[in-house]
Amino acid sequence: MGYFCQKGQWRREAREGRRKYVTDVDQIAVKLLISSFHILIFISYFSNRYLFYFFIYQILMFLLSLLLVFYFNFKFKFGF
Repeated sequence: MGYFCQKGQWRREAREGRRKYVTDVDQIAVKLLISSFHILIFISYFSNRYLFYFFIYQILMFLLSLLLVFYFNFKFKFGF
């Protein structure tokens, strides 16, 4: 995600080794999002109450994955 926003800095960040970390965080975020969907199959066997809790959890996991991506994006882009 980071390298789509800053195509001009692609090669410079690749030389600095920063692009590797940004893409790794993107893969982690996508895996978190996809793996949380598998819990739906497991929880749906129990009851609707747990299904409701799952959707709250699902939203939190989605927000967490976005926070990870944007945190590392800005960390390696601006060097905070």
